[in-house]
Amino acid sequence: MKLFQRSICTSLLCTATALMATAVQATPLPIEVAINSKPNPASLVNGELAYVIVTSVSDYTVIKKVTLNKGNCKIAYWRGHGGLKYGQELIGLIDNCSSRQIKRIDVKTDKGDFYFTF
Repeated sequence: MKLFQRSICTSLLCTATALMATAVQATPLPIEVAINSKPNPASLVNGELAYVIVTSVSDYTVIKKVTLNKGNCKIAYWRGHGGLKYGQELIGLIDNCSSRQIKRIDVKTDKGDFYFTF
């Protein structure tokens, strides 16, 4: 497993909060992982919709499994499929946790297993 630290990405033009994991090592990663949220007064978890976004930064990456907080947070549904070309995203709606509660995301790919901390 490879460990990555947290950085915060914010924008005055964007209403969504974005947390994005960044690499600590020089080896290029096949994926990037981010957490986005947007306000939703109808949501049952802290008034927000939270998403995990896995983006391919290699020519082709197969996402086999994504685990949030060691299995304690669930993904309600995914938009996209596991085989991603460069720049394509796999987006999952986080079901039972807010974006602030996500501390670790494990991603299993055809290029190895990675985990990101936030």
